[in-house]
Amino acid sequence: MRDAYYSVAVLAAIAICSGCAKPDHVDHVESPTAGLFFTVETRYGRGAMSPDVTRVYAHLEANGKSDRQLVLDGEYLEKTKIIWLSSSQVTLCIPDGYTDSFRTYVTLRAGAMSETIRSHLQEHCNTGS
Repeated sequence: MRDAYYSVAVLAAIAICSGCAKPDHVDHVESPTAGLFFTVETRYGRGAMSPDVTRVYAHLEANGKSDRQLVLDGEYLEKTKIIWLSSSQVTLCIPDGYTDSFRTYVTLRAGAMSETIRSHLQEHCNTGS
């Protein structure tokens, strides 16, 4: 019984620490609005059973304050491209991977500033690259 508790404690510690790890690769994409940007953050898998995990966040920084909201996450999405359609709309192009979650709207608040962003998800985009 004691071994079972020890195993659960070790697995819990690994799960907590793996969520806190810094991403292996971060792409930063500015918007037409000052202080508003997206990041595509990828943590590469470590071994055969551990996939690459990518999270796409919307960020707002204003008046010394900041806010960050998760927009998209899933496996093998590191090739995600962000195309700004306007100051409040983006298309997320995902040529590969598996989506776990996606939010169409996010509202960011930083100090007295607030921005709502609408996101579109598209598999095949002509990004010019």
